Amino acid sequence: MAKRTLYLILLFGMMFMVTMPCSAQDNTKNERSKIIENLSGRSFYIHFVKEGQTLESISKLYEVPTSVLVENNPDLKTGLKADMILKIPVKDITETTVKPKPAPVQKKKDSTTAGTNSGITREIIYQIKRGETLYGIAKRYDVSMDEILKVNPGISSFRPGTKLHIPVIERGTAQPAVSEQANKPVAVNNPKPAEGKAQEPKVEPVATALNDLAVKKANGSFKVAMLIPFYLEEMDSILVDQPEPKSFAFLQFYEASLLAIDSLRKQGMDIRLYVYDSDDDVGVEKTKAILQRKELADMDLIVGPFYAKCFEIASKFAGAHKIPIVNPLSKRSEIIAAKPWVFKVQPSATSQMREAAEFVNKHFASANLVLVRSDKVKLAAEATAFKTELQPLLRKENMPSNIRESFFNIDKISGLKLRLSTTKPNILVVLSNDEVFVTSLMQNLDQISSNYDLTVMGMPSWEQFKLDINLMMHVKLHLFSNKYVDFSNEPVQKFSSRFMQDYSTLPQVKDYGFDGYDITYYFLSSLMKYGRQFGNQVEEYNYQGLQNSFHFHKLEGGGYENSGVNFYKFENNNLKRVE
Repeated sequence: MAKRTLYLILLFGMMFMVTMPCSAQDNTKNERSKIIENLSGRSFYIHFVKEGQTLESISKLYEVPTSVLVENNPDLKTGLKADMILKIPVKDITETTVKPKPAPVQKKKDSTTAGTNSGITREIIYQIKRGETLYGIAKRYDVSMDEILKVNPGISSFRPGTKLHIPVIERGTAQPAVSEQANKPVAVNNPKPAEGKAQEPKVEPVATALNDLAVKKANGSFKVAMLIPFYLEEMDSILVDQPEPKSFAFLQFYEASLLAIDSLRKQGMDIRLYVYDSDDDVGVEKTKAILQRKELADMDLIVGPFYAKCFEIASKFAGAHKIPIVNPLSKRSEIIAAKPWVFKVQPSATSQMREAAEFVNKHFASANLVLVRSDKVKLAAEATAFKTELQPLLRKENMPSNIRESFFNIDKISGLKLRLSTTKPNILVVLSNDEVFVTSLMQNLDQISSNYDLTVMGMPSWEQFKLDINLMMHVKLHLFSNKYVDFSNEPVQKFSSRFMQDYSTLPQVKDYGFDGYDITYYFLSSLMKYGRQFGNQVEEYNYQGLQNSFHFHKLEGGGYENSGVNFYKFENNNLKRVE
């Protein structure tokens, strides 16, 4: 049992509420998506178009005009297709009055009613045993979890000993009743971290755009360890009113990683994957125990752990054994200081200024450049980094290297106008994370936008701001972010379709679904392309993933930091990536 693979642990112990029984999926055509993403201050339902759905049926389902669907999804102009991903604004939905549905009525034991799919439904009483999950029980009786919840409105948790009413649904032709003791699911009680080769998803690679690397087959298998906090010791019970069980925090990261590995295996890469349940931000004991396992010293790559204390311990272990190690989530630059074997995926604020400077030089080198801040104190490090990176680039191309600065709280709009040009385009790089300041500045700029050719570049935090879309259009707003996902992008749609096929849900930004694929694909493809010493070539290997851009730079005397970000602009009421 100690050698049980993590895949089996997840299958029986964790992946409830991730996949649904096939018999329950037919009803999802008439259900609104439960996935909501915040894109540039606006909330959108992310809807996966299913076979048989029409624009009119989706319009009716979300109670929005078809014109709103087309406006937010320009690809609909060429027709609706199955597997498309649509952005449907939540604001338009919440403004519509929807009559509340009556509360579900608990059915009596052994009652006979009209079931789903024109079947017959009756009920049994089932007592939850230790180690069982709602998903496992639902799958055993071939019903959805929602169907169980509807007939148990008073149940608030699924602890051992809890008695449930189970609607046994005979779909189509009559089926024999399922015995209460038959087909018991595997019970998993506080499993130890285990190694194992993850089962390969039975899907095709995403697209050539995601798999364009030359195959470099190495002698033998590449051994890759992932240290992910799964909180397996907390799997005894899940509370119904718990908004997001801790065990699901990084589940999509893991699931997406399996899809990336599947794509690389299809290219000929031989991978042995070892997955471990590591600690959260409180303890380190599980992580220490993992690192004592003899197979860890023989890894070609380690991904994780995800939390600071555990990563510090693991990074020292990796350095001692000359193993490259990846930190997927931290933005702290100190984790790569004096550690040339550490790779930091998430760019810090100052490192993003490198990319911003290169972007401005590429697209706006001949424009009048104004660096705007609220005052001289805030974001001074970012301003210095931006100017330090941009000025040499301008001089290299024989362009004026003087960058004008405006401190808006002092200059006001009249002072800012003195720094603008009436004869050539103006690019205003605004460094501020203050929504109130940004909103006021945008309103002032909107008032003068008819007299000047203005383009405003904002910061990643602006994605969460509720800015007026007309103002964003008037000042030709550009933003940059390492978390931007273009849901109209074909590789994104193909990946989402694969994810839906395997896990019956869409990948989400906040659940690290896209991070899992991009990070796994980039680093394992680097391993395949260059071998264990891929750090020597990683600065030359730039890669655009589904969400993340990868553009690594080596810190002098230290490790590698990714500065890659995505740039996009507002155009025709929609976001458009700018290369």
